[in-house]
Amino acid sequence: MSTLYGLITFLSPILITMILILVYRLRTQVKKLQEGPEDDTINQLKALYAKGVLSEDEANVKIREYKNKQNEQMLRHLLNKGLMSREEFDEKVEGLAKHQQQLRVKELEILRDRLGQHQVSCLPEQQVKTWLCVCETINENSNMVCNNCRLNREYIFEEAEHAADPRGIWK
Repeated sequence: MSTLYGLITFLSPILITMILILVYRLRTQVKKLQEGPEDDTINQLKALYAKGVLSEDEANVKIREYKNKQNEQMLRHLLNKGLMSREEFDEKVEGLAKHQQQLRVKELEILRDRLGQHQVSCLPEQQVKTWLCVCETINENSNMVCNNCRLNREYIFEEAEHAADPRGIWK
């Protein structure tokens, strides 16, 4: 009897640890199922960001565009299967477009707050030979400061990244 008690005493912590590991793995799997599978395209975009091929802002924009296309394709599939009327489809697609516009407006509001400037009228964009400032001025890439508003390019783009990702998901 004492040998059995000793064996149970010895194995208890091991069994409890194994049970905790199994519970953790199950919770992780359930969480992944609830979130849905991460798309290969999104993973590839994240990998390009991690390698420095895409900036954080570029990756965020491309992921949002990709997700919008996916949502529209899912709606089109429902329409083609007869599970949604044309009117419903048009309404949903319009709703997606409005939602994207609201996100863009919110990003501009956050950027205005972060920059302390009320002249922010667009999000900055990096082009091949030029960059677009938040004041809608096109500047040469060699210009580190906007020709119009005199804001620093690196600062503008850094603040725009924070506006696009206020919760720091990419960090």
